[in-house]
Amino acid sequence: MKFSAHKAAVAQTPAERLRRGRAAALAVRAAFPRVQQLRIDFRFEETSSYALAPQSHLLYPPARAFFVFPCPHANCDGQFDLTTIVRSTVAADTLASRGTVVCSGSRALDHGGSKQPCGLNLIYSVTALL
Repeated sequence: MKFSAHKAAVAQTPAERLRRGRAAALAVRAAFPRVQQLRIDFRFEETSSYALAPQSHLLYPPARAFFVFPCPHANCDGQFDLTTIVRSTVAADTLASRGTVVCSGSRALDHGGSKQPCGLNLIYSVTALL
């Protein structure tokens, strides 16, 4: 019985939900038939003294059209959902967009369970090539 309860708990973790969402997503070729490549670039801004590494994602037609990314802070339960942004970028005549999204997750402060809002800024650039 304990194994089943543990298995159910693991299935509900944020990482597992992201994995399942990615597995269920359509391929880029099905979601955006005209697109040959999607490029999503991130950089992060916050007030802490250390810098988070920028990220780049190149997606080709066989890749999954899944645009939800976890917050890079290991102690944060937030994520960045760029699905609407990517869809509107592909639909726009310019095929490019830039902007900022703020993490709405919470970060653990200590082992006692206290948390504070994350507030990490993700500065994104989305480009679609036809």
